[in-house]
Amino acid sequence: MFRRLIALLVLLGLIATACSRGSDTSSAADDERTRTEASILPPADTDPDFSPEEQESAPEENPDDGRLVVQDFNFQLTTMLPDGSEVAELTDPGTINTQPSWAPDGSRVAWVSVDGTTGQTTIAADRFDRSDFREVDIDQAPFYLYWDPSASRIAHLSPSTGGIDLGIAELLGEDGPTDRRVDRGQPYFLAWGPDGDELLVHASGFRLDRIDLGSATVIVDEFPAQFGAATWLPDDSLLYGDLDENDEQFLVSTGAAGEGRRPLITYEGVLRFSVSNEGNRIVMQAAPVEEEDGVVTASTGLQPPEPETTFISARAQAQPTPTPEFDDSLDAIDPIETGIPYLMGTFGGEPFALSNNPAVAMYPSPDGQAIAWFEESIGVRGALTLHFDANGQRTVLPPFVPSTETRNAYFPFFDQYSQSHDFWSPSSNLFVYSGRPLGSTEPDGIWVFDRTTSLQTRIADGVVASFTRTPQAGGARSAL
Repeated sequence: MFRRLIALLVLLGLIATACSRGSDTSSAADDERTRTEASILPPADTDPDFSPEEQESAPEENPDDGRLVVQDFNFQLTTMLPDGSEVAELTDPGTINTQPSWAPDGSRVAWVSVDGTTGQTTIAADRFDRSDFREVDIDQAPFYLYWDPSASRIAHLSPSTGGIDLGIAELLGEDGPTDRRVDRGQPYFLAWGPDGDELLVHASGFRLDRIDLGSATVIVDEFPAQFGAATWLPDDSLLYGDLDENDEQFLVSTGAAGEGRRPLITYEGVLRFSVSNEGNRIVMQAAPVEEEDGVVTASTGLQPPEPETTFISARAQAQPTPTPEFDDSLDAIDPIETGIPYLMGTFGGEPFALSNNPAVAMYPSPDGQAIAWFEESIGVRGALTLHFDANGQRTVLPPFVPSTETRNAYFPFFDQYSQSHDFWSPSSNLFVYSGRPLGSTEPDGIWVFDRTTSLQTRIADGVVASFTRTPQAGGARSAL
């Protein structure tokens, strides 16, 4: 994954940037906000042109919206309910803590911790009530954490002299916490398989592999198209960018080994896409190509690994990819327009443009019934507008200045973060973001938008926050 982020974590542009309390386009006076404060948005803007061919019935609502983990200006972490109540401190002063990530079952939070005195870096994890702390030492501070579906392993990406290293930390093992390096490449994107024992990796811009943590590597595609993070769906199918015999780029769905490739859309440039947690909706955008030389990766065998490095993918000979065979029974597919966000179903159909303007980042709700995306605010440098679409009902929030943390570390790689972090609540009703209103002099804050009431509420100071994927963690009120 990410060349620009290496600079961020080189200990850290994070420290220099996230501590800034902002004054880009600030005006003087504004009322001091201490706790929660709501503001009503303008009436929703409906757009009858957006109407997917097949509308799914809304799922049964779950009133439990889980918990949030929040990183503040001082690199301390807390958890809280979405209304800002029941705040529980997760870290202590004297440490620098970044990249908080909920386990998929909501049982724990993992994060990167640096001891302010010794400089020792660890991957730490604990329950939100601090009842089961675990940690493992790491040589290089990771800039990204991603729990596996079983909530027992944490994939992490760290900078190295040869590119970006993929490591696997196991904090709950019988023999105590362990960490091992698995692969290398740059840029680097990854997706856990449904059972948590395999990874689908897109590395160095030319390699798409399945890495089995216990045995071999399967080459899914030796020369994929230009895209970011692939997705491994719950039904064991894959979504990624591929080339046909004429070098035309497609988003395809395939079997787990790359067989039976079915084209969904065609595009030019580099495709970034994100899939809803239920696997029923895709949001996507093709962007112009940025020239970036890929770093030869360890599994190719062309760059020798460091002596102390163990690469799982080197244990066995990689298995060849199936011969690409496109399903040609479909009608011809027109390319999506570059720089425009689109929505479509994972089983195909016509892609629908969400806007005429480029999106900075896009996030489908867990149930796929709503989409949130950010756009640059027209005529206001550094400001964004947050847009929502729920089956054709459009809402646009007033311009705001995002926190430096989310702007620089999260938004450029929304397709990767959407697989590991949830900015929508489990009910698909709430969306969390961070920043400050345009013209405000207040510190960056954590804001929650409720699409059922069209209210946005500032619940805390902070630079980034994310929800639990499952609701049960939010119901654990008796623990506090």
